[in-house]
Amino acid sequence: MYDSKKILIFQPTIGAYLFNTLSKHFNLNIYIEYSQSDFEIYNPELSKNLLCKPNILKKNLKLINRQLYKGYWSAIKKSKPDIVLVSEFGFNAIASIIYRIFTKKRYKIISLCDDSFYMLSTGKNFSRIHKFIRGLITPFLDNLILVEPDACEWYKKRYHKGIYFPIVSDEIRMRREYTDSLNKSDEYIRQYQLEGKKIILYVGRLIEIKNVESLIHAFKKIYSHDTNLIIVGDGEQAQYLKEISSDNPNIIFTGRLHGQELYAWYNIAHILALPSIIEAFGAVTNESLVGGCKVLISNRAGSRCLVKDGINGYHINPSDINDIASKMEIMISNITTTCHLPTTLRESLMIEDYPSLTTNLISEISK
Repeated sequence: MYDSKKILIFQPTIGAYLFNTLSKHFNLNIYIEYSQSDFEIYNPELSKNLLCKPNILKKNLKLINRQLYKGYWSAIKKSKPDIVLVSEFGFNAIASIIYRIFTKKRYKIISLCDDSFYMLSTGKNFSRIHKFIRGLITPFLDNLILVEPDACEWYKKRYHKGIYFPIVSDEIRMRREYTDSLNKSDEYIRQYQLEGKKIILYVGRLIEIKNVESLIHAFKKIYSHDTNLIIVGDGEQAQYLKEISSDNPNIIFTGRLHGQELYAWYNIAHILALPSIIEAFGAVTNESLVGGCKVLISNRAGSRCLVKDGINGYHINPSDINDIASKMEIMISNITTTCHLPTTLRESLMIEDYPSLTTNLISEISK
């Protein structure tokens, strides 16, 4: 146990799965860059499950279209932390570094960073400002927590820093949630007449970078009456995607869902598709695997590290509709059990072990 150490967390929002785990080993103080009402509206499940009540930083002013907050230095002064967890290379990281330089305090600064290897190796989706700030700030950080092993190696080669910890949830808690959602799963099977069907699921925003249009076209190429594509989410492309799907009755849009209404789909689906052109990580990969759902994942997504080809899913080239369709067809052909009532909880397909990952993380940040 490391409960003698104090950790101060500055983040734009909450990762309840991680912060709850840290709270069992450290003395935590959490500050988030949200109004309380926004936090509760947009993170209802996290707000409910979080063991440590977060403090809310107050808005200050906007700079280059970014919202600035105040209270970082007073929080550090009040908390007297041994470790400060910051958000990537944002203003909270800069404030923590400047305060340490001027006060000569000895706390460590560790960044929670979701840079994917694809983004790092190609430079895509990074602004010049991001690259400049990353190069300026990283030498002042004591370490970085990174969500995929290739990104971790990239940082180790350049900065000799990096702790691998993917965005995964506590499997025991998640499977309890899925068990509680089984009745809702049965409701969906009846409502959408899915008994005897094979299900492909998409969960996420309906925006161009998520590449849902290519997923729809790939599904149409291998369309079969016994297979449904369920699209969960909302966004600026929603109406357009519905229009190009209107000629196929087996494509169903549900709108944005969370909590048990979302978990129920993980119990039903056979395949989760994540075809993003660029995806820093993709937490839905872990969520679906925990529910026993295999994943068809973009080779540019950070969470591809959780998927082994032919074992619990397949990697795809998101720019190649034929590749998406062919891998999808292989996975569909391997489905042996279609939707049936009553729905039962399947075995988890996760290849990463949450307790082992967290044990290693706690050991690394405590050094």
